[in-house]
Formats: sequence, C-alpha cells, structure tokens
Amino acid sequence: MIVTVVVAWFAWLSDDALITIRTALNTAHGYGPVFNIDERVQAYTHPLWFGVLLGVGWLTGQWMLMPMLLGIATTAGATAVIVSQVRQVSRIVVLTSALVLSNAFVEYATSGLENSLSYLLLAGLLIAAYRLLRAPSLGWAIAAGALTAALLLNRLDLVLLIAPLGIYIAFRLRTHITALVSMLVTAAVPVIAWFTFSVIYYGTLLPTTFTAKTNVEIPRAELLVGGIRYFSVTFINDPVSFLILLAGAIFAIVIGGTVTRLSMIGVGLYLLYVIWIGGDFMAGRFVAVPVFVTVAVLALERAGVYVSLVSGITRREGRKRSRAAQQIAALGVIALLAPMIIVGWGRSDALTDELPLGGRWSFVENGGIADERGFYMAFGRGLWQYLGNLRPIDQAFFADKEEKPEDFRNDLVQLQASAAAWRGDIETGDFTIRCGGLGEGGLFGGPTMHVLDTCGLSDAFIASIPFVSQDFDWRAGHFARGIPAGYIDAIIENDPSLVEDVVLRERLIRIWDRIR
Repeated sequence: MIVTVVVAWFAWLSDDALITIRTALNTAHGYGPVFNIDERVQAYTHPLWFGVLLGVGWLTGQWMLMPMLLGIATTAGATAVIVSQVRQVSRIVVLTSALVLSNAFVEYATSGLENSLSYLLLAGLLIAAYRLLRAPSLGWAIAAGALTAALLLNRLDLVLLIAPLGIYIAFRLRTHITALVSMLVTAAVPVIAWFTFSVIYYGTLLPTTFTAKTNVEIPRAELLVGGIRYFSVTFINDPVSFLILLAGAIFAIVIGGTVTRLSMIGVGLYLLYVIWIGGDFMAGRFVAVPVFVTVAVLALERAGVYVSLVSGITRREGRKRSRAAQQIAALGVIALLAPMIIVGWGRSDALTDELPLGGRWSFVENGGIADERGFYMAFGRGLWQYLGNLRPIDQAFFADKEEKPEDFRNDLVQLQASAAAWRGDIETGDFTIRCGGLGEGGLFGGPTMHVLDTCGLSDAFIASIPFVSQDFDWRAGHFARGIPAGYIDAIIENDPSLVEDVVLRERLIRIWDRIR
C-alpha cells in the first residue's frame, strides 16, 4: 500500500510518452500506428506498452490520465506479486522502504513510459523462475515463456537483464524436453510475429529510434564517458538507488543463491550496456528496472546471512515468536534501512519536505542529463496538478509559430483537450520542425501536422544520416542532424527530387518507396 501511495503522489507524464500517445491517437482514428500520418515510421520502442495505452485510451478517451493510472496500477501489482511470496514482516518492511526511497523506481513507475509494466512482468518472471527450478512443470514453463515474450515486446534491450537467468533455466530443463520446448516456443512466437509485422508494415526490424540513436560517429571513448557521467549524475541525486544496487551486488557475491546471482549478473550486463551506448538524458530512467529487480531478488532470497539478518518474524507467527527473535529481526531491519535513510535524506523524493516544481539541477551543466520529472512538473505535467486544474479549453490545436492566448499553458489539461479533439478533418497547418518537445509539438499540431524531427526519432530519412560529433558536442538521445538542402520542400511538395544532394536524394526515394 505504501508503495502505491508514494508512486501516486509523485505521478507525472513525460514528453517521450506523448510521442507514443500521438501514435496511439493516429491508430485509434484510422491513420495506423504512425507518428506522422503520411509516413509508416515506428517512433516508439515499446510495442506492448503502446498496445496497452492504445486500448485504454480508445476505451476511456482519457489519453493523459490513463497512462499515469496504469503506471500506478502495474507498479502496485508488481509489488504485490513479490510481497505475496515473502513471509517475513521484516523483509516486507525493507522491500517497501527501499522502493519508496529510490527516486528512479518511484519517478519512472509513472511518466507514461513502459517501466511500470516491466516491473510487473519481471515480478511474474522471477516467481516463474523459482517455481521452474524447484519443480519443473509444463504450466510454469509456458508462463515463463509468455512473460519473457511480453517483457521483450515491452522493451527489447531488457533481454540483457534476463539472459543469464533464462539460459540457466533452459539448461536445467534439458531433461524436461516438453517443458523446455514449450517455454522456448511460447517466448519466440509472439516476438517473431511482431518482427514480421514490423518488417512488413514499417519496412524495418527495429524502430527508427534505434537507428537515430545508434547511427552516430562519436568516438567510443566519449560514449563510455557519457555513460559513466549518466550514472554519476543519477546517483549523486539519487544515492539510495546506488546503495540498493551496491548492496545487491555484495549480497549476490557473498551469500546469494543461484537466482539472485544470475539476476544480478543480468543487472550488471544491462548497466554496462547503458554505459556502452553513452547513457541517456533522463536521470534514473535506466536505473529504475535494475533497482526493482535487485530489491525483488533480495526479498525472495532463501539462503545465507541475509536470511538470518531479517528472518524469523512471519506474518502469521509474529505474536508467537520470542521477544529475542523479534528484537533480532528489528535490529536487522534497522541495519538495512539506516544507511538508506541517511544517504537519502534531502535527496530521496520521499524524504524531501518541499520538492520543487521544477528541475533540481541544470541539465546544461550536467552533460545534458536532466531531472526530467522536475522539468515537466514546472509545466503542469503532474497527476495532481492535472486533477486540480481542470478547466474549459477554447482552442485545442496550435501551429508552432501561432500566437497563443495569454492564459495558454502547455500542461496536461491543454494536452488532453488536443487528444480529445483528434479527428481526421482537422487542418492546423502542414509542417513544423522539432527535436526537443517532440511529443507536445506533435499533439498541439494535430493529426495533419507533419513534424520534421531533426533528431530522427520519427523521421526515417533523418535517422539514416550519420550524426557526426566529437569533443562532447552532443547530448544523449538528442542527436540533431542538419536538414539537407531541399528536404523541407520535398516534404511539403511530396517530391523527393527536390533534395539537392544526389546521394541523399536517391536514399530518400528508396526510403519513401518503403514508408509512403
């Protein structure tokens, strides 16, 4: 319950979520799963989460509210799944306290991104793993396969996190051929089906966002430094998350069981991957899921010193145990919680009296790594800001250069008005250029507005142009390319021959033949 309350209190919606919401709106209104209605481009990285947002948005019409409520509900479900498997009250106290003190976990439990659904799927996958390793069965094998497929469709790079445990489970099932084959087939079929659809509809196996963020000519040393800087900024402002991951690594090495050790190896691989790609611009986003997995496997751990440290007092036996046993369990809880409270005081969201409605640090002075929640809270993108400021909206759509009313606010109320007015006969202007703020720009522009994304997240042609930089003149996730001469005219006139560079012109023709 406490996790749900804290997550709900800090609920918010990010601009990246609005990119997915624009695609869902276009799908719901018959344009197809696209960001710009004239191009079949996959501008989202989470097909399963996209499908969930599409379904609930279409059913309720609440395109801003439902992503936040879904985040709260799936996070509550994930926590409940783990807690239901933990008998010791002391462990439950440590589990819930660690999660609510982690800014990364709490902030990205909502945000409109896929993290919360990943929490829920990973919680189920961990339980399935324990059951399969204890007593292999066809039912749990199918469940593990289905959860694996769902997790990969929710975010493909999480394969690194679950690979060590998955490989071990497959090895252990080698003498249970039916269960092994069922698990592998159940995991593979949905993923293959999605990739097949993606190639047929979008013309690519992976989303355009992948191309935009990997088609870069930046020295690998710079990317590695950028990745380390990402974790540095994140952990300086969220030290509890660092403490959780560090404790998980130590416990896994010293006393961890097989599932714990393999899970923490997966966490390590995932964090190294984030460093390898140069990090991200949203502090905490790629720490949230590793934190949840770490807390979950430690809560479920069945061996070693950790058990004796916080063991003994179960929910049913608490009153029957001796006073000495109760005191030992209480001391164990204090020993685990005290460091988190000390390092998190004034930095953990849950331990900060007055959290500012704005960024807590300058992203310009921190390598482009932002307090994303704080930044958008200043624009009224929080759940309680939305519920407390409902008001009538006279105008739903605005072109970028259009003069806006004096009382205009680009908050969730205005964004919901744009989403509610989405339909096929809207004419709001035909063209705009964006990189940052792509989501809100796309929603305020309406369905017929073509957004030229210079970062390439929603523009296959721009993404195909390598981003060239050095000396750290770049920001993770925002690799803005120059616009080739004639490309704007080509979009407006729907004529690729207007691009001046011969090589780029031929490339554009090939890309448009595929996506238009």
